[in-house]
Amino acid sequence: MTEVWTLPDCPECERVKADLRRAGIPFAERSLPRLRRGEILDVDAMTEVVMRDGKAPMVRVDGRFLNDDELTAFLKGTCNG
Repeated sequence: MTEVWTLPDCPECERVKADLRRAGIPFAERSLPRLRRGEILDVDAMTEVVMRDGKAPMVRVDGRFLNDDELTAFLKGTCNG
């Protein structure tokens, strides 16, 4: 399963979602603001937010968050992510 954690009005978030759609990869969109407000309880996602200093988007594939290089490889179909 692929999840994309996004912020409203985030051009990079929109780009990643478009890239996933183009690659034919189904994904679930998750709200970073709702996570930060405690409306979504996900310890791993909150830890990732802190580690990334709030940078969005965050992409999680099969339970593991991808860094930018891994995301690029995943979109090209070469990552085991």
